[in-house]
Amino acid sequence: MGNRVLARLDAMGIQVKKTSMGNTLDNALCLTALFMGEYFTQIKDLLGRIKCALAYCGQFTLVLKGRTTEDISVNCQLANYLYKIAFLENYHLERYAQLAERLGLDAHHAFLP
Repeated sequence: MGNRVLARLDAMGIQVKKTSMGNTLDNALCLTALFMGEYFTQIKDLLGRIKCALAYCGQFTLVLKGRTTEDISVNCQLANYLYKIAFLENYHLERYAQLAERLGLDAHHAFLP
């Protein structure tokens, strides 16, 4: 968590406890959420384009020409985090499908409790 956030919480009398995350996907999601909160103003254009592309099942382009080096770096880092999450999610879905196959079930049964 960012030093500014920790300092602010400490000033408010709130103690932050560190816990271990359950798996790699959880870690990636947590890191991405913290990153997005810390750098929201620099990534809001990218998030808006992603939201629009998801709503209309389309592709998008984000032109970073004329932006600061830090802005470019932050946007690229977010894209990298999102790519890792998608990769890890696909990996977990494949593992569920393999588990279902070993158990002789249809793939969708592996998701049921």
